[in-house]
Order: sequence, then C-alpha cells, then structure tokens
Amino acid sequence: MAAKPHSRRRFLKFAGVGVVAVAAGIGYLARDYWSPSMPSPTTPSPTSLPTETPTVKPLKVAFDYSPKYEYILQDPNQIIEFKNLTEYSIDTKPVCEWRIDDRIVSEDWSISTKITPGKHSITLTARDGKTSDWASKDVEVDEFGLEYPEKELNVKIKGLCYIVGVPEWLDPVVPISRMDEDLTVIHEELGCNGIRIEGSIDEQILECGKIAIDKGFEYVALNARYVDATLDDYLRRVEAFAEKAEKLREKSHAIILQPATELSLDSRAVFQELSYSQRCENLVQNMSRNPDWNWKLNKCLDQLLQVCRRKFNGKIAYNKMVVEKVDWSKLDFDIVGSNEYFYPNRQDSIVSALEQLKLTGKPALASEFGSCTYDGACKYGGSGWLRNGLYSEEAQANCIKKYLEIYNQVKLYGCFLVYYYQVTHQWRSKEQTFSIMKPELPSYLHKLTRKKAFYMYKSYKRVGS
Repeated sequence: MAAKPHSRRRFLKFAGVGVVAVAAGIGYLARDYWSPSMPSPTTPSPTSLPTETPTVKPLKVAFDYSPKYEYILQDPNQIIEFKNLTEYSIDTKPVCEWRIDDRIVSEDWSISTKITPGKHSITLTARDGKTSDWASKDVEVDEFGLEYPEKELNVKIKGLCYIVGVPEWLDPVVPISRMDEDLTVIHEELGCNGIRIEGSIDEQILECGKIAIDKGFEYVALNARYVDATLDDYLRRVEAFAEKAEKLREKSHAIILQPATELSLDSRAVFQELSYSQRCENLVQNMSRNPDWNWKLNKCLDQLLQVCRRKFNGKIAYNKMVVEKVDWSKLDFDIVGSNEYFYPNRQDSIVSALEQLKLTGKPALASEFGSCTYDGACKYGGSGWLRNGLYSEEAQANCIKKYLEIYNQVKLYGCFLVYYYQVTHQWRSKEQTFSIMKPELPSYLHKLTRKKAFYMYKSYKRVGS
C-alpha cells in the first residue's frame, strides 16, 4: 500500500536571552529597575597587601525544557518540565518568577506544567538583591482535536509502519536525526513496542533499526521493499540485505527480517507491468488473465525464504495482500501477517480472515491497517489512495477505531498502523495520505503536527502478553 510516482502549525522556537519584545511588554522586568549601578572599582594602596574577597558574579539566567522536538510540536496532554539552569555565586538561591504569556505561574526554582495549544512566551526572572536577569523562550503546542478516552488494546505488539525512503513512491530519504526524534515519539507517546521499518535503501533501514533497538522496541521488522524489481534482482538484493540484517540481529533478538510485503504488487516477480501504479490499477485484470498467479507467488516466496535462511538466523516474516493466497503450511515463515482492509465488495469478514490466520499456529499479525484522510475513505481500505474526497481527520480516526475494535475481538499477536508520515506531492494530496502526522510544508525537513488519528491510536493502551 503506497501512493503514486495542513491547519498550519508553527514549530518550537527558541528566543534568545533578553528578548526585546518581552522586556518592552513587561516594564518592571527592565534591568534599570532591578539592578542598581555597580560601583567603580578602586585602586588599592601600593604600600598595603591586597585583600582577597570573593567576586560576586552577576546572575546569568537560563532554562531548558523537555520533552521538546526539533521538528514536532508539543503534545498538550504532556507535562512539560522547565528546568532552571541559572548561574549564581551567592550561597542562597535567587528569588525566581516564572511567567507564561505575562502571567505569573510559579515562584519555584523549576516547574512542571501543561500548556494549552498555541504559541506561548515562557519567561524566567531571577534576582538576588543586587542584580537581576531574565530569559525567555517561545514554545508552540500542537492543537488538540477530539479528546479520545483511554481504552485497552488486546495485542502483544502495538506497531506502526515507518517509511525511511522509497524513491519509487516519491517518499524521500529520511535523515538520521529525524529518525531518532520520530522513533522517540512513536515509542514514548504512542506507546508502540513494535515498528516496521520499510524502504528500498538497505543502509537507511539498518540505521533506523539500530535506533529502534536503542529506543527499546521489542519488535523491529526490517522490511525491504524493492519496488519494480524483477525476481532475479529482488533475490540478489535480499540476499545481500539478509547478511547485513544478521549482523544487527546479533545485537538484539528484537530484529525481524521481512524480505517483502505484498510481493505481487511491489515487484515484477508475478505480474510484469513496469510500474507499481500500473500493477495496482490492473490487478483485477491480471488475476483473471493469470489464473495460476498464486502458484507463481508461492514459488517466488519459497525462493525468497531459501535465500534469507542462508544468511539470516533469526525470525522471518511476510505480510500478504488481502487477495494473495499464501500456503503458510508449506512456507517456513516464523511470523505471518495479512493486510486485511475494508473493501466495497468484500464477501468475508476481517474477523474470519484473521481467525483463519491464527490457525497457522504462528504469531499472527494484522500487518497493515489504516485509512486515507477523507470522508468515505474507510470503505476503500488500502486502495483509498486511488480515490479522493473531502478532507476529514475525523473520518480517518473513526476508521482506525473500527479496526482496533476488531483486533480486540480477535486478540492477535500484533497490529501495525500505516503510516507515521507521508509526504504530499503532485500525485498524492493531503487527503490521500494514510499518515497520522500532518506536514506543514511540502518539503520533508519541517515541523509536523499530529492528526486526530494520532490521538486515536495513542488512546489504545496495549494490554496483551
């Protein structure tokens, strides 16, 4: 599932110490009011020994806060810790005063508080009787949609799919610094203990895998997606990738190798169209023209497994497309997944399909679920990106809730929401994104804000064991 080849929110900004605008707006903070002129130094008598007295350094006010993100705006449900870093040379701590938007909120040394959505000026003033100083920072807090009550999610692995770069889908390469911040949010805020890292560039996937290990993820799927590759090319690239993945697995057993997802669509191994979009658009015709296509798919998957087993000694997973008929009994995958979506003409239920998956006796995943961000997108499932409609974060969030309630009924090993982030481009509008984060600008290196779907997924707390 991918796309063809924002209310505007502002990012956390740091104002420098001594911001002129704040000083002008708060008169009594002016230094002339607080600080008397220091006396001029005197020259000691040449015939007397100098008396050593401690030098009283003027105050130097500073503070910092956490959590804070280089790209992502604050979450209004989080407590923000403001840490006082003021330097002083007297024995007694200076008197402090914290202000939020010119309103005194505390006289404690450091403070913890929630901040309402919007842009706010945080000012710390300190005085010791002789000198005074102050510092100010601007903090922006993301807007909050509907407040979703906390619920249980009966899975062992609560996961999220994270794209690190698929140029064939016009999904750009993610900088390492961005990965670190994103994975912190996914693990700490969303409460995910699983992540599927997908891309077509080996080193990007592996670097992100290292970060995921450090963050404490329990399930880290390294999902190579060599879009538009022939079978021979796919096998060659997977073998090289499996060898690198094994070196990372030796550091953590959380590493899972996933050599493919929806191989029939991603690659040219089964259907021969040159582009991913062509294979998606012609899928129904291709299946009818090639009645033995599932047999061919299973043969390709068997070859893929053999290549991986030669180089990788850990667990291997595959996520099938809803129409792919994978013979799990003959294929030696350790973890089985199915991308079960709602579709207009679907005959069976998602519940029955997932119950059948559990009968394999292997850990079973709802390996992909989610919705585009427009009214009516839910019924089109994974093919929602081929259509469009009226932008609606509520529709996306409500669709995700429907899936989560199904998983609570089936009690799966895990579930993986798509996607954390997707860029918009000439072939993908903001309505056609599955992501739960919304970009402010079309470039990738910018701040992100959370959609309502983010808060919906966050509200479901994992209770599986």
